[in-house]
Amino acid sequence: MERLTLKENNMQAIGSKVIVKRKKEKKNDDFIVNEEKKEKFAEGVVLSCGEEVSAIKKNNTVWYDKGRSSRIYLNGEDLDVMDKSCIFVVV
Repeated sequence: MERLTLKENNMQAIGSKVIVKRKKEKKNDDFIVNEEKKEKFAEGVVLSCGEEVSAIKKNNTVWYDKGRSSRIYLNGEDLDVMDKSCIFVVV
């Protein structure tokens, strides 16, 4: 079976949504903002932005709240779909 890319699948974020490919997690790379609540964040690369997203662009590296994103699996890759408000840093 041939591997499909995001473009070939015609997968496009809509509205205020963003699709991010999560980078592989390493124990020491997790960024913990609040020790009491154990809120963990993840780093990823933006694959697609909806038409309402202006400050974030495709291929930006971002940090986001992975607890507020929806995880999908596409062709063996972990992707997170979230509202633009889940992203708190563009690197």
